[in-house]
Amino acid sequence: MADITIAAATVGYASGSTISDFLLAGETILAGEAIYLKTSDDKYHLALNTDSEKATVAGIALTAATADSKFSALISGKLTDSSAPFTEGKLYELSSTAGRIATAGDAGSGDFGTGIGVATSASTLHVAISASGGQVA
Repeated sequence: MADITIAAATVGYASGSTISDFLLAGETILAGEAIYLKTSDDKYHLALNTDSEKATVAGIALTAATADSKFSALISGKLTDSSAPFTEGKLYELSSTAGRIATAGDAGSGDFGTGIGVATSASTLHVAISASGGQVA
């Protein structure tokens, strides 16, 4: 997959976005990484498209966290990154690398399709998460 590099130090969000605070991390998470809620421990972990549960993205981390600490995540709206990692008009999806986001269309056979959003500029991703639950043939 063609993963993009979101700079943790420059991640933010635009007005009107939906943010969730005080989420409990189950492992180390960096700002800009995709997360999911693990049902067995009720904590947030790095999302991954190779497993059905892990591909159910809950949001994108806005702050970093270590295991058992609190963090914030963008649930929907505009994720910003002044390092400009996005290509305007491109679709982005969950990667097969834990926590990463990739350009859409690169998922491999057996991966679970989870759309993350579309870039509205080089520095803004309009996040509208869509976990299909389906696997790539």
